[in-house]
Amino acid sequence: MAKLQRLAAALPYWRKLRRIFDAEFYLRQYPDVAAAGGDPFRHYLEYGASEGRKPHPLFEHDYYVLYCPEAPQGSEPSIFHFLKSPIPKGNPHPLFDCESYLRFHPDAVRRRVNPLLHYRSLAVAAQNRPLPPQQVAEQRPLGSDCAASIEIMDVLVTIVFGESDERIEEDVVRVWEDAAGIMQFIAPPEQQPFFAAMKYDQLRAQTQESAAK
Repeated sequence: MAKLQRLAAALPYWRKLRRIFDAEFYLRQYPDVAAAGGDPFRHYLEYGASEGRKPHPLFEHDYYVLYCPEAPQGSEPSIFHFLKSPIPKGNPHPLFDCESYLRFHPDAVRRRVNPLLHYRSLAVAAQNRPLPPQQVAEQRPLGSDCAASIEIMDVLVTIVFGESDERIEEDVVRVWEDAAGIMQFIAPPEQQPFFAAMKYDQLRAQTQESAAK
């Protein structure tokens, strides 16, 4: 009966949940689900959502509940509350600021699309669309710049340290210190508030610590 109730509660959000759900991530994140076999999305509908499991790397249940004052405290899965509004009252992850994302994507506001759903749709479309030959030729390696990766709540971010006009991939963050010793950066819109709150030395230390593991 409890399982049927959870499925019934998820029914109004089924399409949105299906669009946001990352099956490969879910199986990597939860080996018990992978070991049991079956459909990971069905498991999420029946159990995962109510247990606060992550449907996507950028939706962190605890973070959303902590920083969204209107988030339910156990009365319903937090993902349902997040998906109710095209302009959420809180952010789902430190690396996904909804207001910053929507400012850069006014079409999502105009179409009243939840920002993480919009982001996921663009990401899936980009994965399925091959680059034109001229763009493939234009892609360049990161060169001699100091590049490092850091994992932030299950999201791996590639950071290039050093100021340069050289073109790098859109999902790579470039960080440097200006003449006054103030950290400057180029990052995707949804990540900019996170990096604005960071200090250069702190970021360097975290990437070095991550590399040492």
